[in-house]
Amino acid sequence: MDKVWTSNELFEQYRRHGGDQSKRTVCSKIKSHFGDKVAWFSDWQSCLSSLLIFRDSTSNVIKLVYNDGDENTEIDRFLKLVGKGISNESQQSAPNRSIFDVRVNPRSCLKYVSPTLIALLENVSDKFQVSNVSLMIGNIVTGIVCGCPTSLQIALGVTLSRKSLIEDFSVLGVTCTYDEVRLFKGSAAASASSDPSPIGSAEDGLIQTIADNFDAEIASPNGLTSSHPLALLITQSQQSEQDTCDT
Repeated sequence: MDKVWTSNELFEQYRRHGGDQSKRTVCSKIKSHFGDKVAWFSDWQSCLSSLLIFRDSTSNVIKLVYNDGDENTEIDRFLKLVGKGISNESQQSAPNRSIFDVRVNPRSCLKYVSPTLIALLENVSDKFQVSNVSLMIGNIVTGIVCGCPTSLQIALGVTLSRKSLIEDFSVLGVTCTYDEVRLFKGSAAASASSDPSPIGSAEDGLIQTIADNFDAEIASPNGLTSSHPLALLITQSQQSEQDTCDT
C-alpha cells in the first residue's frame, strides 16, 4: 500500500464504516494486527497525529516523491513531522545545566535520546537496535537541538583529556567543549572535597570494607584455645536512581 497514513485518517475511515471504538483502541488494534509489517511513529509531544507506513512499500513511496518533484508530497510532510517530533522529544529530555551525572551507562544515556529517533534508526538498519551507536547519535542530536551537552558527551570529553582532541571532536558534536570539561572537573573536585568520608559515600553504591585482626580465646572440647583471627566487614548501600553532583 503506497501511502503514508496518519492516525487521524485511519480513524476517519474506521468511523465511516460504522466503528464506535476510541481512536486509541483502533490504533492499538492496528499495531497488533500488522505487527512488524508497518513502521509506526507516535508519542510526539506536539499534538500531531501518528504516522503509519508499510515497510515493504517505503521504496515505492520515495520513488513517487522523486518522480513527482512536488515539495508538498506526502513524504515531505512525513519527514517534516518526524523531524518536528524528534526535536520536541529532544528538547523535553534536555540535560539539567545545574547538575552533572556522576555515572554514565546505557540507561543514563538513553534518557537523553528521542524515542522517535531510536525507532527511525532501527528502521534504517537492524544493527541500530540496542546499539551504542544509536545512543551516540541520539545524544549528539539532543546536544545540538538543546545547545547543551549530555552526560555521555561530557564523559567522552573527560576521557579524551587533551584540549586539542576535545576541540576537534566537539566540532563534530561527539563531545562537549573543553570549557565544559573544565567545568565538570571543578564540580567533581568540589563534590569530592566536601565528602567527610575517606572512602566515599555508601549512598553512591560504593563498596565499603573494614578489616582487622584480634586475639581471642575459643572454648573447645580440648579446653581454651588461643587464636588470632581476621575479621572482614563488607557493606554496600542501594544505589540511587540518578547519581548527580551539583555544579
